[in-house]
Amino acid sequence: MTDTLFTKESVKSFLNIKGNEKDEQINMLIPATVKFVEKKTGLELDLFNLDEGIAFVVSKFIEYFMLNAGLKSYSLSRESSTFSDEIPKYLLSLLEPYVVDGNSSGKSINFIPLR
Repeated sequence: MTDTLFTKESVKSFLNIKGNEKDEQINMLIPATVKFVEKKTGLELDLFNLDEGIAFVVSKFIEYFMLNAGLKSYSLSRESSTFSDEIPKYLLSLLEPYVVDGNSSGKSINFIPLR
């Protein structure tokens, strides 16, 4: 992805998203997710020259945030949802190869779903 701007089209390509219904959400999540990855890894990311590995990781975080982020369980009968406030460890482990020495806090990262 060298010398190419990381955009919603990049995210859609990584995640195999067709259509335009998620475009606004993806556009809003890109800067927030990039900032999150920068803070977690200690890297300064350049959206014009983003490493393909980091671009994939950013896309996977965006996918997580788009798809019922934090949803632990859902029941259709009498509609019930249970949410977790912790990002899954498998997703955080994708960042490990990119962490600048001494930057990883080793703590879980929590979020509040925007619902």
